[in-house]
Amino acid sequence: MNPGQPAEPVKRSAGCFFFRDSGQIPDRYHIGHIPGSGSAALTGVGVCMPIMIVIIAFAQLIGAGGAPRVSALYGEGRIEDAERLLGVCSVWLFAIGIVLTLIGQPLARPALLQFGASAQTLPYALGYLRVYLCGTVCALLSVGLSAFITAQGFTGVSLKIVLVGALLNLVLDPLFIFYLGMGVVGAAAATVISQTVSAALALAFLFGKRSALRLRPANFRLAPGLDPALPRPGAGALSDDADGMFCLHCVQPVPAALWR
Repeated sequence: MNPGQPAEPVKRSAGCFFFRDSGQIPDRYHIGHIPGSGSAALTGVGVCMPIMIVIIAFAQLIGAGGAPRVSALYGEGRIEDAERLLGVCSVWLFAIGIVLTLIGQPLARPALLQFGASAQTLPYALGYLRVYLCGTVCALLSVGLSAFITAQGFTGVSLKIVLVGALLNLVLDPLFIFYLGMGVVGAAAATVISQTVSAALALAFLFGKRSALRLRPANFRLAPGLDPALPRPGAGALSDDADGMFCLHCVQPVPAALWR
């Protein structure tokens, strides 16, 4: 290994975080330019941010909690145990996504009102969030599974998966928002489709032969007692995102009040 090589995985991991976190920028840009309602629509979509942060926080809980343990088991040569834990974590990501979707849909309206949505911004916030919640499972899988791909040393693959989703979202946003006239609903649909594609690519890699640790149907089960210490590393990421949600909850009513 060349002396410069160890920096490459770090750069690729940083790229993953950058493109994933900046993925909402195209949405905000195009929503803000919707003729006649851009400002109100942008404010409404901004009210959804705390809820979106919570969703990604659960992906971090499983991804940041499970990936280091899977990597350690792989390093110890316990391949079967590592793949078993990978399967369990994948099922937990899927199950949490289903639960959040079922809980989020009926609670979307009261939650948005609590986070500062007004009579003018609520229709935009509700329209965006209801569509976004339909892609909760894919959002959790795309973020959570990328951590397990990175943990195997395939940082380049993780970066490509994130890039494909980001570029697809960049292309679909103007198509749905302006050409098809879908507005904020189109922005949410573009996000869901890009997350679905990213999740599909992550699953395809982990099911494929290139992955050192593979997803196997036999390991798809809920086994919370497999490793009681599993959530601890991910709890920090969940806590950080929860802090961000609380801060947004505190400041969110300020811009929303402009549209009362």
